[in-house]
Amino acid sequence: MTQLVIVACLSLAAKVEETQVPLLLDLQVEETKYVFEAKTIQRMELLVLSKLHWKMNPVTPLLFVDHIIRWLGLKTHHH
Repeated sequence: MTQLVIVACLSLAAKVEETQVPLLLDLQVEETKYVFEAKTIQRMELLVLSKLHWKMNPVTPLLFVDHIIRWLGLKTHHH
């Protein structure tokens, strides 16, 4: 089960970060004992996303821009 969660999390991370998402088979170890079908991985992805309440936003510097602008006392153009 742990290996399935790992593959699902790697797949989700690749979907968030990469421009070309690797095939699910490429994310798995070569040991046949731990090779999972695509639909099994996708179900685990949905379970992981559900447990995370679909919060998959990576932290980037852009997330801090408004905070830094307010901290510096500068006005924003978002009004």
